[in-house]
Amino acid sequence: MMFQGIESCRGQYAGLPHAATQGLAPAASLLDEISAAQQQGAGRRAQPFRETYRHGIVACGGGAPRVLNPATPSPTPTATPTGSPTPTPTPTGAPTPTPTPTPTPTPTPVPIETPNIVQSKTAANITQRLSNAQLKDAVAGDVIQYTLTTKNTGQAVEVNYTIADNINYVLQYSQIQTQSISNDGVLSNGTIVWPQSNVPPGTTLVRTFNVQVDSPIPTTVQSSSDPEAFDMKMTNFYGNTVTVPLFTPAPQITVPPVTTVSNSLPNTGPGNDLIIVFLVTAVAGYFYSRSRLLSKETDLILDTYSAGGADS
Repeated sequence: MMFQGIESCRGQYAGLPHAATQGLAPAASLLDEISAAQQQGAGRRAQPFRETYRHGIVACGGGAPRVLNPATPSPTPTATPTGSPTPTPTPTGAPTPTPTPTPTPTPTPVPIETPNIVQSKTAANITQRLSNAQLKDAVAGDVIQYTLTTKNTGQAVEVNYTIADNINYVLQYSQIQTQSISNDGVLSNGTIVWPQSNVPPGTTLVRTFNVQVDSPIPTTVQSSSDPEAFDMKMTNFYGNTVTVPLFTPAPQITVPPVTTVSNSLPNTGPGNDLIIVFLVTAVAGYFYSRSRLLSKETDLILDTYSAGGADS
C-alpha cells in the first residue's frame, strides 16, 4: 500500500532519510533498507519501530500514531497462492476377491422313446420228443415244430408290425401242416405271413407252425449255384439261424449173382455114353456118305465132259 505526504518520524528514521513528498515503500522494501543500514555500520542503533499499513495509519516507535494525508490507494489485488489440494488418500483395504462365475448347467437331454424289436426262433422235434431239433438228425416222417418269438424291448409301441418267415429251404425236404399255422398266418410263395399287430413295450408275440419231413427223404443233388439248396439240412432264419440236420441213409449197392465154376466133369453114366457115341457116329457117317456121293458126282461130271470133247 502506498502513502503520499507522509511526515518523517523525528526527521529521519533509523538513519534513513525520507522526504515529505516521497512515497512510502511497501513493508518489504523498508525491511530491505533497514538491513542495508545495519550492514553499513552507521553507528546508530536502529530504533524499534513498527509500521502498520492500514487505512493510511503509520505508527512509529516511541510516538503516537498519526494520519498523514493518506492518498486514496488503488487496491492491488494480492494473488493468493492457490496450493494444489492434497488428494485424499484412498484407503487401501483388502482386495475384493473376483467372484467365481457360476457354470451354466448343461441341460440333460430328454431320451427319445423308440421301439426295439428283437426276433428269435427255435425248432423242436415232436416225433422224437426233442426240445432242440438241431441236436439230432431228423428222419423221414418226423414232425418239426418251429416257434417264432417277437419282443419289444424299447420304450414305445411298435405299430402295425408284420411277422414273416421264409421257409423255402425247409420245404425242400418237408411239407407244411397248414392247420398248424397259428394266429391266422398264411403261406405264400414259401413265406408265412401273419396279420399286422401292435407291439407295446415289454410285450412278446409268439407264432408257431409244423412241418413233416418227406418220406422218403429226397436225394436231389446239391446245387453248385446255391450251396444251401438240397444240402440235407432244413435251414432258415428269424433273428437267429435254425438248422435241422436230416438223416442220410447209406447208399444201397447191388451185388450181382456169383457164378460157380466146377473143376470136375459131370457124372454121365453108361446110357449117356452110348447116346453120345451114337450121335458122334451118326454125324460122322453122314459126312462120310455125303463126301463119297460128292466124289461119284464129280467123277460122272468129268467123264461126261471128257466124252463130249472127244465126239467133237
